[in-house]
Amino acid sequence: MPSAPSSDALDALPFIQYYVRQGVFRAEELDAVKATLQAPLPVCFRINPNARAGQAIKDRLVNEFPALFASIVRGGKQLSPPAELAWYPFAKSAWQLDCGRSDFAKLGREHPEVQAFRDFLMHQTAEGNITRQEAVSMIPALLLGIQREHRVLDLCAAPGSKTSQVMEELDMKAAAEAAGKPSDSGSHDSSAGGGFIVANDANEKRSYLLVHQLQRLGLDNAVVTCHLGQDFPGLYDNGALRETNVFDRVICDVPCSGDGTIRKNKNLWRQWALGSPLTLYKVQLELALRAAALLKSGGLMVYSTCSLNPIENESVVAELLRRASGALEVVDASELLPGLVRREGLRSWQVAYQSRDVKHSDMSWFSDYESVPDNLRGDRIPKSMFPPGLATTESTALRHCMRLFPTDQNTGGFFVALLRKLGDLPGERQSGLPSFEDAARQAKKAAKKALAAESDEVIPKTRRWPISAKAKRRIEDAALKAAELQSADGESSSLPLLHQYIKLSNDHWSHIRDFYGIKDHFPHEHLFARSDGAISVCLVNPNVQDACLAGRDLKILNTGIRVFARVQAGDRLIFRPAEEGLSLVLPFITKRTIGASESDVARILSAPLSANGQAHPLESFSDEFQAQIQQMRELSGTGPVVLVPTAADSRIQALPVWIGDKSVVLLADKLAQKRLANSQVV
Repeated sequence: MPSAPSSDALDALPFIQYYVRQGVFRAEELDAVKATLQAPLPVCFRINPNARAGQAIKDRLVNEFPALFASIVRGGKQLSPPAELAWYPFAKSAWQLDCGRSDFAKLGREHPEVQAFRDFLMHQTAEGNITRQEAVSMIPALLLGIQREHRVLDLCAAPGSKTSQVMEELDMKAAAEAAGKPSDSGSHDSSAGGGFIVANDANEKRSYLLVHQLQRLGLDNAVVTCHLGQDFPGLYDNGALRETNVFDRVICDVPCSGDGTIRKNKNLWRQWALGSPLTLYKVQLELALRAAALLKSGGLMVYSTCSLNPIENESVVAELLRRASGALEVVDASELLPGLVRREGLRSWQVAYQSRDVKHSDMSWFSDYESVPDNLRGDRIPKSMFPPGLATTESTALRHCMRLFPTDQNTGGFFVALLRKLGDLPGERQSGLPSFEDAARQAKKAAKKALAAESDEVIPKTRRWPISAKAKRRIEDAALKAAELQSADGESSSLPLLHQYIKLSNDHWSHIRDFYGIKDHFPHEHLFARSDGAISVCLVNPNVQDACLAGRDLKILNTGIRVFARVQAGDRLIFRPAEEGLSLVLPFITKRTIGASESDVARILSAPLSANGQAHPLESFSDEFQAQIQQMRELSGTGPVVLVPTAADSRIQALPVWIGDKSVVLLADKLAQKRLANSQVV
């Protein structure tokens, strides 16, 4: 693993020189900055407020682990135990361990006590009770004041820690209201709250990793989509797509140069490049403008980066405000999250440029747009990169932006601006005012047109070349192919479409209902699959169904909770219960259930982990259990069964199993088997 340069060598690095010149690294604190940035980034995690084991986890963090860490001496000092993040709004819910990730792993190898703590964290993470997340990354979602009914967009969501925060918050608020009391209310049906989050990312591979990250929480109140953020289509309202004013809250955590993460990415010390912020600026601004357009009037959005650079931070916010033309304001969040040390946003900065064509060239610094050479003006260095005049409302508003500085509370570097939408932005689809450069081009074009009109000059029309026979055939073939994809009544054909969900067919629902004796009031109208031949059947939140599945504009990668999985057993079509959604359908099932004693459940879970489940001989179970299986086989044959523990204190609600002629198999993948086997552990 690369290491940070020595302290003496740091001063010569462009990274240090740039931020000293910008005034981000002040002279009087430069030594402390260098020391902090060379130190590993602390390990942080937060507790899911809806976790059933939440209080037990907090008790162990407060009462057990401090003594365990105190017994370890390293470098002549006691090892510091996990410390609570005092500014986190929920008591004993966010923690920081003042050692880096690699040091934490090394300590685990050296000390069994630390390894026990690491195992504890990994187990609780797999259970969905804990999420590893950098401290400053927790801030954007906390500033939004999420309520149970809010529709939230995380525009650039991967890897998903902020999305999971919002999911937990929606669950907590809906549960509290349903129970008629605040906070710790446990699990519930979040669809009653009306709120959900759309987690979007432009990269499909990252989006599927996002799905994997969020599935441990269940995707009941979440939708994972894959769009370029600046082209995100919107949501449906009564079947019609609305392209603006559709979300109550938006997280716009944009792609950035990421130099605020230098404590965990040591390569940045030497790979840091001046050109990255200049290249990213346009995309960051486009994302922020689209986020603002999608936000409802009166709603809140956060613009954030893990960069220290004012070009990616205050510069983007200032231009966003200008182009919003009074439709946005920066909210003063200084009273929110008491105990959090933050710095005001910058109001002055310079723009620097370094040629990539000349090796080891010096940085060129520009204090205003007029000093920029003509060959760099416009697309490379737009006018909006420079700070607005100190007397402007945009400049005054920048003071309310928040800079989280590594030396202040031993964190990474981070930038956050909380914005409120006051009304519609100008332009088509609320795209905002044109950029300075576009406005200049439009003015020049209008002046030329006016001049031509005054002089009666005829502006030549663009010549329309005749279409070739080959081009005509291509157009006709495309039209024919499009027509083939339409059914006679104008609806889409039965051909499966990637990234779409369709309602479960009546035939398949009837098969499931009759096989399991599912009660009539089960909400089967919310069962969806990718196609009639798809393996997974998901129960989708009705609010998500109405807003996201009413058309084909959204490219949906995943939503809902998998409740059944299709299995082809010879010539039999069978839908087995899925472990992750079994608790949702269990209250409605009247057939294919078997009670199991504590010893029988332990037998099922004690098998060696395997990819396809481990077969247990029937004779290894209790006589009562064997009798139930025999009766089930005689009544409705072999196949999937729901095993329900009879012990009142069982932490497991139910298990999906397959009963054969001579054996029983747990229907769960390897990770689920491990999680279920450890489910009695807190």
